[in-house]
Parts: sequence; C-alpha cells; structure tokens
Amino acid sequence: MNTDQLKKEIEGIVNKGTMKFMEADTEDVTIHFLINAQNELVIFDVIGDNEAACDHVKERLNYKHVKFKQARQLIPYEVNIKFVRECLE
Repeated sequence: MNTDQLKKEIEGIVNKGTMKFMEADTEDVTIHFLINAQNELVIFDVIGDNEAACDHVKERLNYKHVKFKQARQLIPYEVNIKFVRECLE
C-alpha cells in the first residue's frame, strides 16, 4: 500500500504552528499509529531523540481526522518525519 499521501497529510498537520522544540537543525521522529473507523489517527508510539518533538507530534496528531481514503482500519502504520529548522537569514 502506498502511504506517501498519508505521510504528506501527517506532515502538513505536524508542521503547523510553532517549532520551539527544535534543538538541532533537524529532528527525526517515527510515528506508530492506526486509523480508527472515524478516519482518526490513534497514536500509540512516537520515537525520536528529542522528547519535546515526540510530544509535539503526539499532541498535534492524536485523534486528528485524515482524508487518506486507502486506510485500512486497525492496521498498524509507521511513518518517519524529519523536521528541518528554517534558516532566518
């Protein structure tokens, strides 16, 4: 199953708002979740070196509705996201 569309949708949700958690130029997180019958993300684990980045992802994504049409309910998904600090020059 191609989850590129789902990854883009998730990136769009987590990249909104402040990125005050950024301690390095990049932060990588891996999100483990499923999609329930209401097409909501149910986050069960976020792994990364920056705990604040993981908390940000959990807060932004848990029970957020997604438009991803190919979702199969109660099937575990894994998505990797890289946050990149914007250069203010």
